[in-house]
Amino acid sequence: MEILYKYISALRTLEIRPKILIIRFKRIPQIHPADVHVLEKVIRVLSERKIILFISDVDENIKNQFNFYNLNEKIGNGKIFYKIDDALKRAEIILNIQ
Repeated sequence: MEILYKYISALRTLEIRPKILIIRFKRIPQIHPADVHVLEKVIRVLSERKIILFISDVDENIKNQFNFYNLNEKIGNGKIFYKIDDALKRAEIILNIQ
């Protein structure tokens, strides 16, 4: 999860900001309490910059942990996906509307 801090730092320096950021959880088997703090900060920073966050490749264990740590509410409804293809389709719909 520490890599997310570096990524957010890089986003701050970009002149053209992305409208949507998709974070893949493909190889993340579980969330540790320290990771929750990092993810909450990422959610806050992206929200302040009006960047929509999608989480993809979430398995049932991660989804349960999101519920336990109340991250699903912080990320938002309809923004957590089991497959990257579903996240990409939703991002395409949003970008075509804007």
